[in-house]
Amino acid sequence: MVRKNSVNLYEEVGRFRNNKDFDTFLIFVECSYAEYLAYVIPSKRCNMRAEIMRTQASRRGKVASLEIQGAQVCFKGSRFNSAKDVKVTADQWMIKHYTEVLDL
Repeated sequence: MVRKNSVNLYEEVGRFRNNKDFDTFLIFVECSYAEYLAYVIPSKRCNMRAEIMRTQASRRGKVASLEIQGAQVCFKGSRFNSAKDVKVTADQWMIKHYTEVLDL
């Protein structure tokens, strides 16, 4: 994740924490946790073993930091699983909060 996107994500999580209307901030990731840790940017493949070790530590820290900030990071393994789980989660949220949404 480039720095600008990282800053934007942390700002979004911060806005969530200040909004009491929602109880959970979910981040759906379209790969497995192992794939996330092992990915190496193609331009940095020359010293791959050292790069993987550095990026794994940094990525573990990123996930832990997001979770401490109040976000729940959900590794889904594929885009299909991610999309299905977003739909199921949205459906369940609506079932739980339908009276508030419809002003009943």
